[in-house]
Amino acid sequence: MNREFFSKRSVTLIIVIMVMSVSAFIVGCGPEPLQVKDVQSDPFSYTGEITVIGIVSAFAPDDNMFGIKDIEDMKQCGFAPTCSAWVMPVVLMNQEPFPAFGDEVKVTGTFTSMDGHPIFEVKKYKVTGSYAQFMQ
Repeated sequence: MNREFFSKRSVTLIIVIMVMSVSAFIVGCGPEPLQVKDVQSDPFSYTGEITVIGIVSAFAPDDNMFGIKDIEDMKQCGFAPTCSAWVMPVVLMNQEPFPAFGDEVKVTGTFTSMDGHPIFEVKKYKVTGSYAQFMQ
């Protein structure tokens, strides 16, 4: 009887540990965000909700829009007007305040088309850093 008690207890403990491990993995190990360069060549091939990370480099507040550049492009040429890096257009779908110029942001949403051009409709964003040092 004592042996049976310990084996049931051991099995229950193992199941609890497995469930907790799987839960921690699912919560903590989501997919890595895409870089701006990853989506640049064919934004419309990304269907469904995705997360993209980039640096805020342009604003169009009247249209509730801002643009983000690839992090590596930002490190190479900063905000120089001669930089030919693609700026991904982002539109806020709610009334959140704009991030600051130079903020590193993770934007989550979907691509849509505006006059044949890709626009990323953001459902949520999170500021994850700042590249203000490149603004000089």
